[in-house]
Amino acid sequence: LLLAIITLAFGLLAHAPRQPGLQEVPAHDGWVTDLAGLLSPQEEAALEARMESYRAGSGHEVALLTMPQLEGESIERLALTIGRAWGIGGPESSDGALILVAVAERQVRIEVGRGLEGNLTDSIAGRIIRDVMAPRFKQGAYAEGLALGIEAVHAAVGGDYGPLERGQQGSSPAGTAAVGLVSLAVFFA
Repeated sequence: LLLAIITLAFGLLAHAPRQPGLQEVPAHDGWVTDLAGLLSPQEEAALEARMESYRAGSGHEVALLTMPQLEGESIERLALTIGRAWGIGGPESSDGALILVAVAERQVRIEVGRGLEGNLTDSIAGRIIRDVMAPRFKQGAYAEGLALGIEAVHAAVGGDYGPLERGQQGSSPAGTAAVGLVSLAVFFA
């Protein structure tokens, strides 16, 4: 009987209507998840390899998510939720970052795990968005802006790039929830 009650409760929760403004966490498909279609397959593969090389060499995880729109959700809340759900940086060290780009709203946000806060401060993250990424986005050069922004995040965090095996595909962010993310959002217009 207890098992039947628990099963029924989980079934009702699974079919409960979503709360307004809460967007589902998108599935990640590696270090680069380009739901907005800003990158060609070659550009995405090159960024994926670069980000995996950085993870292998430094131990720090940086992920990129582009979205066509936020669907009424705040970028702050969504980025924090996704960063935690994807487990970027791991639960113990929380030494990862998520770059979230929302095209329709023209917003970029960098969520920084507590383990990287000392190196990737709000000030530095803001400068990366304003001075490196946003000018390229304004010109429509999204791939260039994303690549340079990721390189700037890697440089700010420190560490080295590691060798990659030939033909290696990028890993996915860890499946465990990371805790303690801080964030910064900047609008590009």
